[in-house]
Amino acid sequence: MKTDQRTIQDQIIGLSDSELLLRIAEGRESYREGVYELLSSEAKRRGMQYEAPALDEVKEGYIKNDRSNILIFGYAFSFLGGIIGIITGIYIQAAKMKDNDGKKVHVYNPEMRNHGKTMIALGFFMMLIGLPLLWWALQMIFYFLGLGT
Repeated sequence: MKTDQRTIQDQIIGLSDSELLLRIAEGRESYREGVYELLSSEAKRRGMQYEAPALDEVKEGYIKNDRSNILIFGYAFSFLGGIIGIITGIYIQAAKMKDNDGKKVHVYNPEMRNHGKTMIALGFFMMLIGLPLLWWALQMIFYFLGLGT
């Protein structure tokens, strides 16, 4: 147990200031007993201030940057009718990880998972609309070029 705690403490010491603030912002309930205290003591040792408003700002900025990229990517490909958009939606909907207790939990919150469902539906809808339109456009091109009947 002491060795495990020492390893965790070494990892915490190796964190940058922004990573340390982000870990503290995740909250005490995100870590097993004793880890949050190690994070707090390291922040105090570095002379960092971590009041609630500052932590909320750090956390919101990280979540917004992290999640907006996958939303833009997923919606863009879903709108284009691509299978990549559908796969991104499935990933957002189904992605899980193990928490500190070993339980599998969703990576994304319910709001993000709803976006995943929307991407899947949009991707299929656009494929249903897009494929016949593409076929029709190709037929028109061949007709005007005199290659079709």
